[in-house]
Amino acid sequence: MDRLIILSCALLWLGPQAWAKKPVPPAISTCYGRICLTGLRWRPPSIWGDHPNQSIDGVLVNQSTATLSSVHVTFAIKSGANLAVTVTALFSGAEIPPGGRWYFVADIPLV
Repeated sequence: MDRLIILSCALLWLGPQAWAKKPVPPAISTCYGRICLTGLRWRPPSIWGDHPNQSIDGVLVNQSTATLSSVHVTFAIKSGANLAVTVTALFSGAEIPPGGRWYFVADIPLV
């Protein structure tokens, strides 16, 4: 009986903030001239197995007047002050026209 009372007091003391989910951080956006990366997010592996690796997801938006081809985006992943790995997403289509978008996924390998 004593254990039940102690446990219930501990749960009351923690309050609802202990059970609340952490808010999802906002997506990051950055531009270089008229080429922008929007909606950059880290995505954890899926528990369902359809996406087994961590990844960086986002959208490249071509707001320039030029057509883009042979596009790749590369991210440096650091662990503290050390470079752990770089991950790259390669565009496999023919071109990204002005005003076009490319949704990319850069998988992060387990190291």
